[in-house]
Amino acid sequence: MAIASVLLSIEPDQELQARAALGERPELTLGATIAGRIPAVVESGDARSLEQLLRDYCGAPGVLFADVVGVDFGEELENLHATA
Repeated sequence: MAIASVLLSIEPDQELQARAALGERPELTLGATIAGRIPAVVESGDARSLEQLLRDYCGAPGVLFADVVGVDFGEELENLHATA
């Protein structure tokens, strides 16, 4: 499982639309909007699905882009090191 903390930059006049679209995503936990950005935590099955989720979020109404602050790959990273 991959868990990422992200900042979603949004159009100033589209916060409600962005929150409505993103709020429907069960893998996404949203924080309070700060200076045009919504902090969020994303839980995904692996790194590839995490990348696709971030692309999907950027296509949501009012979302300009996503900054990845940090990622914990958990067992996926441990398994990678074990096979190297």
